[in-house]
Amino acid sequence: MPATPTSSATPWNGLVAGGHNHAVAVTEISAGTAMIAFDLSPSPLDADDSLQWEHSAGFDHTSTTGVTHLAVGMGPDEEADDVEAYEIGLAFDGPGGYRMRLHARGRELCPDGVRDEDEPVAEHSLPQVWPAGGGAAPPAL
Repeated sequence: MPATPTSSATPWNGLVAGGHNHAVAVTEISAGTAMIAFDLSPSPLDADDSLQWEHSAGFDHTSTTGVTHLAVGMGPDEEADDVEAYEIGLAFDGPGGYRMRLHARGRELCPDGVRDEDEPVAEHSLPQVWPAGGGAAPPAL
């Protein structure tokens, strides 16, 4: 079970959390490939129905710098302890408030386990992000 973030401005729901200058999304797999796609929009988004998502949760977060990236880290038992930031600009509209809804599926197929490269990808995630200021807040889990 992933550790519970203690600095979150929103209640921890086991999937996502965020607040002032931070956003956290947790996968269940500890090593191997997880598929992640992004849906970034200048206006509020409806919940995605392109796949049969098993989990959906959302939160608000604020970027004072206009820079928010997705980061993935490997634990101390892995070859690298560095955190790798992906070049996806989640604060694409500059500094300000954002809403994020994360859809996920396959989290129970290999919880806290390892997937080999030749095995099919089990865990899929879709973060949907849009500037706050319009539309309904993301749903709670």
